[in-house]
Amino acid sequence: CMPWGVIGVFLNDYFITDRNAPSKIGAFAVCATYGLGTVIGQIAGGFLGKRLYQWKHEYLCYLLGTVQILSIGPLLLMLNLPFDFRTLVPISVVGGIFGGYASPNVKAVLLNVNTPDTRGSAMALFSLSDDIGKGLGPPLIGILITHFGRQKAFSIAACMWLWSGLLLLALSRTIVADEDSVARQVAIQQQERHPHLGIADTTIDIDRTEESGDVEAKVARTPSAELSVNDVGARL
Repeated sequence: CMPWGVIGVFLNDYFITDRNAPSKIGAFAVCATYGLGTVIGQIAGGFLGKRLYQWKHEYLCYLLGTVQILSIGPLLLMLNLPFDFRTLVPISVVGGIFGGYASPNVKAVLLNVNTPDTRGSAMALFSLSDDIGKGLGPPLIGILITHFGRQKAFSIAACMWLWSGLLLLALSRTIVADEDSVARQVAIQQQERHPHLGIADTTIDIDRTEESGDVEAKVARTPSAELSVNDVGARL
């Protein structure tokens, strides 16, 4: 969250004191357009992420990681270019769009790789770590400022998105296996909790449709008689 610390805490003052912005309103407007771009990115990222996820789950990870790394560029330009409102506004919007892509999609992925009984804890841990990052970001940037000055410190902080992007790309190596594991666990839990449904002592298969990429754990007493987790829920 160090880049967000730069944007949310330091950027407006940086434009005024270090980049000689002609007015406080102009500096605020550039920061505000970044926020507007973030909202656009979250909405567009949600729609595009859903499409890619239905096509192939790994593609969503490729998108998130690539866009997260690309978001470094606009922020570095904003930090190092001379302040010019007409130049910085479009850069700010593009940077905000890139920066907002990950937020809705990461939470959706997190839900899909955790079983229903652990999703609450997983989301709570995610929110806690996010809040801790927001709190620690500005002090860590302050330490960098004492050693490198504001411009270099903010540029270093912006490059921290590189690690975030690499982690999102690495997620493509495990997301399918994790979702398959969750589907199996859900099916097994249904067997254990509702033996009266007549699906005890059955086998668990993972059915992944080619068109949508959706995962369905199926429990079958015989190869010709299948009962999906959704069917179990309907019978309850």
